[in-house]
Amino acid sequence: MGTTQGIDRQRGMALVAVLGVLAVAGVMIAHLAMLGAVIQRESVVASERSQLKYVAESAAGGAIWSYLVDRRLFTNRSLGQVDVARETSELETWMLDGRRHGGDEGTTVRVALTDAAAGIDLSGRDPGSDLRDRLDPDDEEENEIVQDFLGVAADYADANDLQRPVNGKERDDYESEGWVNFPRNGPLQFREEAYWLAGWREALHGRVRIIPPRGIRVRRGRRQKPSFFSSSPTLIQRVLRLDDGTLATVLSARQAWRQGLTPLADSLDADLLGRISASFTLSESGIATVEALAESHIAGISRRIRVTLNCDWRRTDAFSDRHRKALALWERRFF
Repeated sequence: MGTTQGIDRQRGMALVAVLGVLAVAGVMIAHLAMLGAVIQRESVVASERSQLKYVAESAAGGAIWSYLVDRRLFTNRSLGQVDVARETSELETWMLDGRRHGGDEGTTVRVALTDAAAGIDLSGRDPGSDLRDRLDPDDEEENEIVQDFLGVAADYADANDLQRPVNGKERDDYESEGWVNFPRNGPLQFREEAYWLAGWREALHGRVRIIPPRGIRVRRGRRQKPSFFSSSPTLIQRVLRLDDGTLATVLSARQAWRQGLTPLADSLDADLLGRISASFTLSESGIATVEALAESHIAGISRRIRVTLNCDWRRTDAFSDRHRKALALWERRFF
């Protein structure tokens, strides 16, 4: 009897062991199957993104040449105003006004051209001087935030190690925070450097203007106005001190121009249009930022390219060679 029970017990233990092995094997098989599916998915995504990169790049290149042709055919580069020469033309309009090209049914690529002379200017030895010029004397809290940021930016860009009296930061301050080889002690070379400066998130409303590559000088005055059609709604509202309702009216007028070339004067009253003209420019600078977005039929997969270049061929710095055969790109990035 005892022997029989011992045999049954051994058989039960063997069965448990076998079932355990089968369970582990099942988990491993499921894991391998899932891993294979993930690898296949990653392969598909990588392949799609690789193809979309070329699609976006091709669309951006086509948009650049379309814009250059438009500049040659239509010399009036004013935005938001009637151009008699365009009224009889059936050609698609290519201007630096932020309008979307493409995106129709069956189209997977959308392109937009904006003016690079938009946003907050942080170039030169006095970065952010236009922020100081736009301070609202009645907003003490905002003024303090901006002044603190300007102190940090000025110390970052000046050539000495003397700390500014208003919340400046010099080498010792950066080193105490673990930032070595800071500050630059020279003008910013890339606009992304602004995101290293303390207080940028609170002080900067809207995007930062692209900084020209070294060796390229852009003709600008201290009071150079940003492009209205390429500025962010936040910057427009702040500069013009608009309430939400008036801002919506302004943005609606801008969109009406983009979609149907409806003049701003047909959508806005003279006083508001005058305020816009006083603070923003309604003409192209010739420095174009082209953004092309290519989307896959597979949801969630896309590639975007951003290219910035000077399209004013009258300037020698629009080219990268002395023979004026190759265009000089200020920026070329994939996302």
